[in-house]
Amino acid sequence: MLQIPAYKVLLIDDDADDRMLFFKALTSVDPSIPHEYDENGIFALNTLRSADAVLPDYIFLDFNMHRMGGEEFLALLRMEEKLKHIPVAVLTTSNLTEHKIYSQKFGATYFITKPPLCRELVKAISIVLQNEKEHAPCECLTRF
Repeated sequence: MLQIPAYKVLLIDDDADDRMLFFKALTSVDPSIPHEYDENGIFALNTLRSADAVLPDYIFLDFNMHRMGGEEFLALLRMEEKLKHIPVAVLTTSNLTEHKIYSQKFGATYFITKPPLCRELVKAISIVLQNEKEHAPCECLTRF
């Protein structure tokens, strides 16, 4: 198990299976990391905007969601003074160049293409949480 500083993680993803896989991978990185989820960007923004919200240290954001997708959420998050500093890792099945460009334009820190193997997701999450600028190759991860 890696030594990761104490972080709170928020996952925004509308797919229950993807959430389960993400939290399994996160627990493999460090089972003590506190984590929460919201099923869409609307719920997440409302939660984050509340006066008593304990803000996450990292947000992992699915790009393709119903109601409010990751693109809109990311753009709105970056306009909020209280929230715009939170690092965001876009986590999506898409590997489209335009999604990467949009993510970078609106301030995502990382772009993770959801890998088929849990161990690759574990590796990507570990790199993000350790804020590694220089790291071993991870095919599913792009750092901006």
